[in-house]
Amino acid sequence: MAATAKGRYMTAVKWFTAFVCALLCAAAVCCFTGSSADAAAVTNCKVSGLTTKTYTGKAQTQSITVKYGNKTLKNGKDYTVSYQNNINAGTAYVIIKGKGSYSGTVKRSFKINPALIYKQCTFYKIASQYYTGSQIKPVPKIKNGTTTLKNGTDFTLTYQNNVNKGTAKVYIKGKGNYIGSCSLTFSITARPVSTLKITVPSVTYNGKAQKPAVTVKYNNYKFKNGTDYTLSYRNNTKIGTATVTVKGKGKLSGTRSVTFKINAKPIKNAVITYNNSLTYNGSALSPAVTVKYGNTTLKKNTDYTVAYSNNVNAGTGTITITGKGIYGGSVKKTFTIKKLGISATAVSGTGNKVYTGSAIKPVPAVKVGGRTLKNKTDFTVSYKNNTEPGTATLKVTGKGNYSGSVSKTFKITARAINDVEVTVPDTVFTGEQVRPDVVVSYGNYQFINNSDYTLSFKDNVNIGTASVVVTGKKHLSGSRTVTFPIEKADISSAEIAVKNATFTGSAVKSDVDVRLGNVTLKEGTHYTLSYKNNVNAGTAQVTVSGKGSLEGAVTKDFTIAKADISKASISASGTYAPDGVKIGINAKLGNYTLKSSDYSFTAPTAAGEQTLTISGNDNFSGKATVKCNVAKADIANAKSSLSLSTDGKGYTVTVIYDGVLLTQNKDYKVAVTESGTGVSAVITGIGNYGGTATLSGISNELEAFENAVVTIGKVTYNGTAQLPSVTVKIGSVTLKSGTDYILSAYDNTNAGTATAVITGKGKYAGAEKKTQFTIAPAAISSASISCEDQIYTGQGITAQPVVTFNGKTLALGIDYYISGYSNIVNVGTATVTVKGKGNFTGTAKGTFRIVKQDNMETLVKKRLDEMMEGKWDRKIYDFWHSYQLGKYYNTLLTSPCTCHSYCETGNEAGCTCLIGRSHVLNNSGIQCAGFTIEVFEYLFGKTNGTGENTLTIRNRSDGNWTEAALKKWMTDTFRPGDYLAYDNIKYGYPHYVTIYSVDTDGIWVYEANYGGRCKINFRKFTFKEIYEETDGLWHRKPNNYELSEY
Repeated sequence: MAATAKGRYMTAVKWFTAFVCALLCAAAVCCFTGSSADAAAVTNCKVSGLTTKTYTGKAQTQSITVKYGNKTLKNGKDYTVSYQNNINAGTAYVIIKGKGSYSGTVKRSFKINPALIYKQCTFYKIASQYYTGSQIKPVPKIKNGTTTLKNGTDFTLTYQNNVNKGTAKVYIKGKGNYIGSCSLTFSITARPVSTLKITVPSVTYNGKAQKPAVTVKYNNYKFKNGTDYTLSYRNNTKIGTATVTVKGKGKLSGTRSVTFKINAKPIKNAVITYNNSLTYNGSALSPAVTVKYGNTTLKKNTDYTVAYSNNVNAGTGTITITGKGIYGGSVKKTFTIKKLGISATAVSGTGNKVYTGSAIKPVPAVKVGGRTLKNKTDFTVSYKNNTEPGTATLKVTGKGNYSGSVSKTFKITARAINDVEVTVPDTVFTGEQVRPDVVVSYGNYQFINNSDYTLSFKDNVNIGTASVVVTGKKHLSGSRTVTFPIEKADISSAEIAVKNATFTGSAVKSDVDVRLGNVTLKEGTHYTLSYKNNVNAGTAQVTVSGKGSLEGAVTKDFTIAKADISKASISASGTYAPDGVKIGINAKLGNYTLKSSDYSFTAPTAAGEQTLTISGNDNFSGKATVKCNVAKADIANAKSSLSLSTDGKGYTVTVIYDGVLLTQNKDYKVAVTESGTGVSAVITGIGNYGGTATLSGISNELEAFENAVVTIGKVTYNGTAQLPSVTVKIGSVTLKSGTDYILSAYDNTNAGTATAVITGKGKYAGAEKKTQFTIAPAAISSASISCEDQIYTGQGITAQPVVTFNGKTLALGIDYYISGYSNIVNVGTATVTVKGKGNFTGTAKGTFRIVKQDNMETLVKKRLDEMMEGKWDRKIYDFWHSYQLGKYYNTLLTSPCTCHSYCETGNEAGCTCLIGRSHVLNNSGIQCAGFTIEVFEYLFGKTNGTGENTLTIRNRSDGNWTEAALKKWMTDTFRPGDYLAYDNIKYGYPHYVTIYSVDTDGIWVYEANYGGRCKINFRKFTFKEIYEETDGLWHRKPNNYELSEY
């Protein structure tokens, strides 16, 4: 949580305090506002009894009499009295304010005179003062009762005879609240020497008694020797600590001893002589020292000691002379140690060396005075011309304790070819001479071809064993033959180029070019080819496999492009039909006959000479244009009928070709002939139809269909296009849908008027009937209404409903509108009412929850408020008395009452209870006062005082609980925002209240002791924190939280 437990508690207490203060303020307004129009004015009253007062340091009051006419008013009933400026000397005021039957305010003044300071106050004796050499001004202590007067505010001071020893006097004069004068005396006595600052300087030993000057001071005042004090010395002859004693006289009293130092003679003042220049010899050098102090030559180890440092190596040595006896301190002197020279005979030769490719740096032996010197410590070596064959030079130069330099020469000769390493790398067939990079090296140095050696190769073209002769020159001498193998080359090292091809209808073989370096390899000699996916247009593969001097295989992709369909030989012809012209295509590309999947075209829509555009598909691209003759359809192949017209005038001819009803004067013409033997008609094809057909006799079926009786069932809006249920009857015969007719409709989705179309089929083909029908609006109550939970604010809350119908979300203002809300202020279930519109009719209601904020801080604040106002005490007390062992449930009552029954029916006398979730864990769960209160005593191990804190959770029908089952029960039973309340009461007195607030993944616990000292605790527990599985059963963990005290 964002805030600490203490912070939340203090916030709640402050909130409560503010609430109480608000109530008190409101009460004050109610009690003290308002006035009477008939109240008498106290300004008309006579005030007597005012007297002059004398300052005492306390508030001064008056015994006054207030009369209104002849009536003496009563203080507290008819008026109130207050004062202004009634403590200090000056003018004070008494203020009389009307009350009850009297109104207004009157103000009267009275005098407060200053007090006589010597009479009113107590004076305390001034302590004796020590002499300081300047004026002494002590401030006396003066009190008026328990109040101490202040100098400068209540009195002023002047002094007399206040410097020297004797009796001094201070004069006190009243000020402000005081008047009058008086005086006090005090004594100035000699100052003890122990309070002074005494300083004595150190001195140097001279063999005589030492009496250094002494300084005696108090602050900045300096006392005089002989006048104010005397001095005496002891232990003041020898080196060490001496003592001087100061004895006071006159202005000073007492004695005090102070020590001072007698120091030895400083040895640094002596004259010291010695040899200050020596030469390095490998041993410590200690030059002799002579020390003289004045004319006296001092004795070593008696008057001084000598120590040496840095006295071995060349450089600067140090001599330290330290005083001894009557001589003290020390002094340092330096001397020089010169380097020892290196001669030519001290350096030995190094002998000849062989070329290495790097600088050759031999180190000679160097001996000086029988001692072998160390390279880089005692000397350094530099070189010249020490890489190439010839004469090289080295130079030895002294270092450290040695100086000088000596040069020596040595020879460098060429290295024999058999003394170096010759490396030939692995080689493979290239189709031409193989000349690998030969490496000739010695150690890390690599010799250079044609500079240090030459190469000649033999048998170095074909696979097998080749050789190379290495002949030395310049830095190398001699020659050497080395063999090396030539292995097969992998075909992957070759450069392979594959050309793309074009679809032919047969397997395609691409042009493949294989090169190894600058050599073009031959198919069949150096490699073979195999193909895959090389018929159709797209990506094909060719595999190049090594042969002979090559091995391995490489697969390359190449593209088979689509063939241009315009290069094919194409012819086309067709016949018209009402459902589409039937076209036949004959196309060839070389020896390949095109399939229907290789091309596409749009068939013409009319008979006659047409032009087709054929587009390539699959293995073909591009377009081709071809002429196509489309023959007319023969009208004799149509199904025709002759019938009387529905109006009884004339005749109707119906012509159907392949199920399509043809149009007269567009697709055909009719000539009807009547004779004594009957009626006949000649049908002549026109437009896309040709030929003729003759009809004899009249068809009664079409006439009967057009006079059929159609019945349509009711249709209600469902959000989709609808076909009504239809019955079609000719006389007593009911026609069959799909056999005798086909049903269709339009304008048939939204509520309103739609049209059904009944088209004849079979022997009724050619006939058609249209009938209108009504689509009724759907009831809005058949829709689903949902709302999101709303957070309680204390004010009216509206929620926007989501209304769905057959999976579709309806639109506000189009399909429905909101007609009202109810129960939208308090926590609980609110209602929203919607009314149908457009495709919907009627009204429907939806609900939404108004819940407390899922915030423990808000919950605790509310609970603290209820506890502070005493709203819980009786309810919880009654709950405790209603509890019986074996019945694990809890109640919070809507009004104080005694609920000795189980509150199971909700109708007990004096109780208002609602049955909640029951038979949970085989116990009764009760929901009272609109809060979810569920078996938590069992759940959290809280029992009726038996001390149990671990209970096994079982279910009557489900057996043992798993973690998943437990969590499901918790989340199914308690919704986020619900809380549980539990009270532990002993002997009828409330001890503490525990509130559990359920969250989506755990439980908040708040515990408060409100019967004594306040203890509070906040913590959130997950399900695993509350329970543990130990023996196949889930148990509540004991002691899973502790109280923290504030």
